Amino acid sequence: MHATKPGRYLEPRPRDFTAAVFKCRSTPTGSLPLDADLYQTLERGVHASAMPSWYALTKQERVDLIAYIKGFSARFKEEKPQQALSIPAEPVASQESITRGKDIFRKMECSKCHGAEGAATGRRPPRSWTARIRDNWNPRTAGAAPDKTLDADER
Repeated sequence: MHATKPGRYLEPRPRDFTAAVFKCRSTPTGSLPLDADLYQTLERGVHASAMPSWYALTKQERVDLIAYIKGFSARFKEEKPQQALSIPAEPVASQESITRGKDIFRKMECSKCHGAEGAATGRRPPRSWTARIRDNWNPRTAGAAPDKTLDADER
């Protein structure tokens, strides 16, 4: 009898700790997470995944678990995490920003699926189009159509 790998049946797939690439982090892309990032993931869990909250563990048990998880990858011995990113306050919506958003909605053809009023009254996109919509963390997550991008001056 062969051993099974239950993780292969989960979406999104469990994190590969040996690669030391984590989605839930406050550091820039490519950087290791801060211990605080890993701690918060253990405390909160990961929404819409099989990763539960481990809030029932004591603070020390979570700290110990993080130390153990970091041992799976040499990156934690060879690199230091970068500083956490500073997230600015959300800009206040203005008539100008709403007009720009409307132009983006039109250019990206959002109404084809979401309808002109955003009530999901548009037609269903062709399978060939939606089959290409991916995100790096969950291959079944819809995102922006790959052939619809904005020029730098339109962002």
